[in-house]
Amino acid sequence: MLIIESVINRYLALDPELLDKLAVFEGKVIKIEISGINKSFYMFPDGNGVQISTEHEGGVDTVLRGAPASLFKMGLVSNTASMLLKGEVEISGDTRLGHQFKNVLSQMDIDWSEPLASIFGDSVAYQLQQSGKKLGSWGRGMIES
Repeated sequence: MLIIESVINRYLALDPELLDKLAVFEGKVIKIEISGINKSFYMFPDGNGVQISTEHEGGVDTVLRGAPASLFKMGLVSNTASMLLKGEVEISGDTRLGHQFKNVLSQMDIDWSEPLASIFGDSVAYQLQQSGKKLGSWGRGMIES
């Protein structure tokens, strides 16, 4: 889990405003249950990012449960109501917290220009960023339809 945690936190660090929003979840425990493979892990968000563990002795505030593809899709779409109604993803415990956490993550607005420019130069970085935005919009549209 350490590698996944590191990758997620590096990604989150690219959007400092998002880290500020995650700070309100400090002290909360979110359990992710992956159906189909019967695995689960715990997320401990705070203003520095997210800690992830496969073990937790105490209680949890919210449980998000679903198949891997459904949980991934939930992170991409803006309106998750249909997913919840169809039972693709279940939220239990503090459902408000689960929705707030999902909404904060969906607000992620990473400025890729600086990291890309340091690798490819300004012109290519701009083109890559624009292409990525178009691809992301198209992908979200396909998922939501």
